Amino acid sequence: MAKRELQPYNGVKTVEKSLRILELLLTSQDGLSIGQVAERTSMHRASVERVLTTLHALGWVERAANRRLFRISLRLYALTHVFVQHYGLVQRLQPLLEELSSRSRETVHLGVLDGWEVVHIGRQESPERVGIASRIGSRGWAHTTGLGKALLARQPDAVLHSYIVETGLPAMTERSITTPEAFWSEIQTIRRQGFSIDNEEDAIGVRCLATTLLADHEPVALAVSITGPSPRFTLEHAYRFAPMLQDLTGSLQDLTESVTAPSGTSARVLTAS
Repeated sequence: MAKRELQPYNGVKTVEKSLRILELLLTSQDGLSIGQVAERTSMHRASVERVLTTLHALGWVERAANRRLFRISLRLYALTHVFVQHYGLVQRLQPLLEELSSRSRETVHLGVLDGWEVVHIGRQESPERVGIASRIGSRGWAHTTGLGKALLARQPDAVLHSYIVETGLPAMTERSITTPEAFWSEIQTIRRQGFSIDNEEDAIGVRCLATTLLADHEPVALAVSITGPSPRFTLEHAYRFAPMLQDLTGSLQDLTESVTAPSGTSARVLTAS
């Protein structure tokens, strides 16, 4: 299944309309109808309907029981909660990223799941002259990346079944996992050993070692990875650094316990929508 891309109706103006509607819905606890949104924003009703239909399809708004009213979805509230807590946490975790990069001589990433994708929210560049080009905010399919696989392995099986069905396990390289059988085998391996390896599954020439930041009794929301060029960061190197990565991340429980789903939400809000 290819990544879903929406073509804007009118360039940046569509983004502006979407944000205005979201801001308006944030002020309404019970929700608003298409007509009410059109009246309060002075937008054409047809334009409001198109924007709300798109936001609903992407999971940012939901319909009330009577189907007439639109309101902010639980997903948006959950992601807002996570962002607020991650904003300070990334800064507190930066010394960890720096230490891992210094010891491994490779690039280190911090990532979270958003829907079925993993998103980079922190990084420390490799001290070597040749490293891995990446940026904060970059995304990838969870099943093809080290960060994503580590996070998926900590999710309930029901969530993983949904992941397989909804994504179809698309391939990024010829090494990518593309069958349910291979997917479940990989998940069991990660759960058993406590870390994941992206063996050129997301990009040829790039290898990654990753593990989650542990938090007891709550859904895990963060993972850390060491990523390098595959000729230098060999499988032997990845396995050799795995105990160090697990030791350093396993000692950070106090920092990560606050980065969990808000009370009353399910893990799927944070990891699948």
